Amino acid sequence: MLTERERQCLRLVHSHFNSKQIARELGIKPGTVDRHCENAAKKLQVESRVAAALVLVAREGIPNASQYERVAIAPE
Repeated sequence: MLTERERQCLRLVHSHFNSKQIARELGIKPGTVDRHCENAAKKLQVESRVAAALVLVAREGIPNASQYERVAIAPE
């Protein structure tokens, strides 16, 4: 079972956010984002954070995760 934070991180990965952007959005450190994504990938038995994100959104029935679109993130 994924934690809520793992699910949040993966949804944002699915919306093409990188670790730094996810960290800013969630108020955590980029290393923590990476750890959440790694843990989620292990739990879902997949090789990458992108694969984990795809599994999650398929299970949740979110075709494009539009509620997590990049609207407030400024370019780096």
